[in-house]
Amino acid sequence: MSYRHRECCKLATKLDRISGLPDEVLGHILSFLPTKCAVGTSILSTRWKYLFRLTTNLYFEDSYASSAGNDASEEEKEGRKESFKKFVYLVLALHQKSSITEFSLKCQNTYENSHIDIWVSAAILKKVQQLYLDLLGTVKERPSLPIIFFNSKTLVVLEISGCFELQVPNLTAVFFKEAMLAFILIHLRI
Repeated sequence: MSYRHRECCKLATKLDRISGLPDEVLGHILSFLPTKCAVGTSILSTRWKYLFRLTTNLYFEDSYASSAGNDASEEEKEGRKESFKKFVYLVLALHQKSSITEFSLKCQNTYENSHIDIWVSAAILKKVQQLYLDLLGTVKERPSLPIIFFNSKTLVVLEISGCFELQVPNLTAVFFKEAMLAFILIHLRI
């Protein structure tokens, strides 16, 4: 390694002040990125490996799964869909914060209701405050909100787009603290 290269490396190390910030601050900063990008920072160094687990916002979008276009084989499209599902499950399993401020799920592909139920339930269990569901994929069966959703005491904002069923269970009490509900193009079946 040349002298000049060593000096540049020393200078870069001295100028890297962001890595010196506390984990909670870095997690907060990563919360402003799409979750895929926040997870991508884990390759920067061992210091950054698990910082994405401290984000307070989770944004999942499967557009890359459908971006293969007409040129992609069905096998390739299914592979991308499967990869997206695994990614969502992995992030939710590794997420360490006790609460989530925003949870956004945008799906252009069709996923079984069981997956969507688990993902939304995980957000509700993490005391999500803002829930954005954009399910535009072609629908075999319309997804519905899991029962746990109706007992959320922290949900303030709910935005739903796409084909969706809202099946309100027979509950003695449904909690929505000052909730702002924005239903866009949904199919209601009560």
